[in-house]
Amino acid sequence: MYVPDNIELNISSVAADTGAAAEELTTAAEYQRKAGRRAACLMLILAIVVAVVLLAVCDHLLSWPLLMPS
Repeated sequence: MYVPDNIELNISSVAADTGAAAEELTTAAEYQRKAGRRAACLMLILAIVVAVVLLAVCDHLLSWPLLMPS
């Protein structure tokens, strides 16, 4: 009969698709974790660069003759 074969085919197709979806979710979670680490590293580097620039600007402003305490 045609209907049971079709049902079995659909069940095996769903099982294969579910397995593939689980693998894709695992891969996506790994990519997301790596992206979070990359973003955290970039934020740290940016914070260090901003701190160095601010220190250089503040040091330059404090050594300016008009602002020096007498």
